[in-house]
Amino acid sequence: MPGDPARLALGQRAPEDVVERFRETMHLNDPLPVQYFYWLKGFVQGDFGISFITRRPVLDEIKAALPATMELILFALIIDIVLGQLIGITAAKYSNTWIDNVARVTAYVGIVIPSFVLALFLMLLFCYVFPVLPTTGRLSGGIAPPPVLSGMMALDSIITGNVHAFVDTVKHMVLPAFALAMGNIAQESRITRASMIDRKGADWIAFERANGISERLVFFKYLLRPSLAPTVSVMGPCFAYLVVNGFLVEVIFGWPGLARYGMQSILDKDLNAITAVVLILGAFFAIVNMLVDLVVGWLNPNMRITAARRR
Repeated sequence: MPGDPARLALGQRAPEDVVERFRETMHLNDPLPVQYFYWLKGFVQGDFGISFITRRPVLDEIKAALPATMELILFALIIDIVLGQLIGITAAKYSNTWIDNVARVTAYVGIVIPSFVLALFLMLLFCYVFPVLPTTGRLSGGIAPPPVLSGMMALDSIITGNVHAFVDTVKHMVLPAFALAMGNIAQESRITRASMIDRKGADWIAFERANGISERLVFFKYLLRPSLAPTVSVMGPCFAYLVVNGFLVEVIFGWPGLARYGMQSILDKDLNAITAVVLILGAFFAIVNMLVDLVVGWLNPNMRITAARRR
């Protein structure tokens, strides 16, 4: 990347000797393997280093920014799961009808529109043309924020009984969360629809109906549950999609989260902050993919049996 981190941190008017001392202090003059050794040594001790820009510990800044991102991503996941499965199930139930056609067109539109473009469109529509939702930030001015317990403002508002703060926080999350979730909603609804349609005419579905099992039980247990396995299997990459697109969406909506912090760190070439953000996001991906594998195994017993036979 172009630019000198030391010069960016100290400014263009800083004397050269001061900049050189800063390079030595931050090991910027050392070879990359040596720099990596110092970073790894600090990481093992729970130290991500000092921010080149703010001079504060990077870990403290991440602790302050991470809860806001987790709150937004969890809200986006709720929207994603509810709307994605609802649209997919409805389209499969009324396949080859106008309802199915509308759902499929909506899915295509959701896939091709980038999240940051959708974010700008939603902001223009619901903040300026029809000013019904707030534009930026996590809480409107004039509303007392709840005490910081978890760092997630909506959860802290529920715990402390601050109804006004909770409602206002949810309003602030609607637009950025929907902009993040739209691509996943489109993809998961298509997968759910295709999976259910493939299984609707299966012999074992007809066998269950012939045995007098209620249509409701057949639908939810023998058709819907195994059809969700392919959808759940893509939720790991979908989580990555939420985090990656959060970098631009958080900037657009002024959301003070980890993605916005990472974006600003990249612009400032704050190396310690960049490496910490990348490491944390990588850990999230690994944990989410592991949880997805467990859920898929629970939804589809055949996968557990196949895995047991291989062992």
